[in-house]
Amino acid sequence: MKRFSKLLILLVIAVFAIAAVVLFIQFTQRKTENPFKSFSEIHLGENEVGVLFLGESAFVLKTVRHTIIIDPASKISRDDAKILGKVDAILITHEHSDHFASGATLNLYQEFNCPVIVNKGAYESLKNLISEGGKLILIDPGETLILDGVIVEAIEADHPANSPLMYIITLDNMTILHASDSGFVQSLERFSGRIDLALLPIGSPSPSASPSDALEMVMAVMPKKIIMMHGSASEFSEFKDLIEDSGLNTVIEEVETAKPRKISL
Repeated sequence: MKRFSKLLILLVIAVFAIAAVVLFIQFTQRKTENPFKSFSEIHLGENEVGVLFLGESAFVLKTVRHTIIIDPASKISRDDAKILGKVDAILITHEHSDHFASGATLNLYQEFNCPVIVNKGAYESLKNLISEGGKLILIDPGETLILDGVIVEAIEADHPANSPLMYIITLDNMTILHASDSGFVQSLERFSGRIDLALLPIGSPSPSASPSDALEMVMAVMPKKIIMMHGSASEFSEFKDLIEDSGLNTVIEEVETAKPRKISL
């Protein structure tokens, strides 16, 4: 009887040990799952956008028909790029290292063979690296590009760089503002009521962005939804309080770094 009891105890211990190992493996797999793979598996319908935030102002955005990359800096490896598949355009707001890296941008261009839309500062770094087929496109404030169903409008940014930009991007009947790490500029007011999703810089380490500037952007363009970027946790909290106190009819979508989201617009 004692021997049977010991065997039973050992069996129970073994079962618990196996269960613990299985749970650990599942947890580890979830924790280390490649965010680009998860993003590529998002299924979208009309008026939905897939969002992969990579930190600072770096985003991969996709709709049912298009995928674009904005300010990737060095945050997307060649292996990760392969997972994304087709990309329609790469957009660079300005040449600072937390937004742009010439070698990494060249790698992405070689992977996707897509247009690379840049401000003047980034153009100077890339003009001898990407020369064929007019794929490197310099855009100035006030100009508009139409590329295979993607409309890109450039706005001057308030930031210490060589002709820095913000972008208004329209794809699949949705319009998205990417505000780089700019302070507020009055020219945003002409887009009032047009913006479905605003990607807004909230502060540090930008010398020009701040929670109050981001609030002015919201008041100017009146977006349906907002994603916060380029700021500290305390600045994000301050901005949320400002939005709440303002009574503005907009929604802040909480998006974490390297955790893909699907957002309905």
